[in-house]
Amino acid sequence: MQPLIDHAMDAANDPLAETFLDSRRVFWVRESDDAQAIAAACARASGVAVEPVDAAAGPHAALLGLNHAMTGRFEIRMALYSMGGDALAFVVLPCTDWAELDDDIGDALAQVVWELGDDLDPFEVLQTSDVIDPYLELLADNPGRYGECLAQAVADPASAHGNQYSDGSDDVMPW
Repeated sequence: MQPLIDHAMDAANDPLAETFLDSRRVFWVRESDDAQAIAAACARASGVAVEPVDAAAGPHAALLGLNHAMTGRFEIRMALYSMGGDALAFVVLPCTDWAELDDDIGDALAQVVWELGDDLDPFEVLQTSDVIDPYLELLADNPGRYGECLAQAVADPASAHGNQYSDGSDDVMPW
């Protein structure tokens, strides 16, 4: 849990983020992974064996199913630092640890991990250039503010872009 706290408290520090992603409570999922592989990776990270509800489920549905199967014991959240790569990192912690972290460093924690939900499939929505490009642009101006940048990129991707046709001159009198 300490690598996650360190990363949350100094989210703009890349070496801390990489240390966090190497911690034993983190597992990686590719869009092509099947439900069995995801369940096995989650079991290694949590120490709890949980069978996927639907063996034919895609990665997002498999993760939601695992979260549901572990309700009250463990919870899986997505590590935002991993966005844009070939795979996404997920953190699995006991629910009591998540509750403690939410109470202690909630705002900082929300910048580095994203709670999974039915409304947003990270393998579908968050891996497209329509979201990733604005997210990375926003992140360049706001280092370490992964959660805020992602929320803004998802809600209003165009907000990341200035007027791409403007060269800084007076737009009313373009000559």
